[in-house]
Amino acid sequence: MKLRTSLRPYAGRWVAVAQGRVVAVSLTADEARIAAQLSRHKETPQVFFVSELAALELPPLIAETRQALPGNLRVWLVGGALRDLLLNRRVSDFDFAVDGDALAAARAVANALHAAFYPLDSDRDVGRVILTRAEARYTLDFARLRGMDSTPTSPRAISRSTLSPWTWLIPNPSSIR
Repeated sequence: MKLRTSLRPYAGRWVAVAQGRVVAVSLTADEARIAAQLSRHKETPQVFFVSELAALELPPLIAETRQALPGNLRVWLVGGALRDLLLNRRVSDFDFAVDGDALAAARAVANALHAAFYPLDSDRDVGRVILTRAEARYTLDFARLRGMDSTPTSPRAISRSTLSPWTWLIPNPSSIR
């Protein structure tokens, strides 16, 4: 199904789609389905929920950062940057949780983006990249995931054992087709 419009305005709602167009919107799946059937009775719409995170438009810097990292490395954008992106605020400070060597990840990103690299805490495997572009300065912090389980986590503790709504797995670009 290829949509002819962005779903960003429908974040947090149920939508019914027929022939690539949004034909109904509601707060519940049943209401969206019924509204679609009333307006398009000969078609069978697809009904699905548009997540708040579907409205998230990551800046190009995130894609560049992900491309600079090894494809098999799992990386999450965490913390306040996600909140600010959802609120359409300008973001210049990005925090990443890395399931692997965070200092090596930060250094790889700094090298690829021709930016400065600083080890913030070698013992805890935390590194920083500082990038200046078009009179804007960006800070990208990378920290290794810590904890016992294999689930991504709290942006503050960057631990695997606590859940946080402010995490977003940054997929490997080669896995997106």
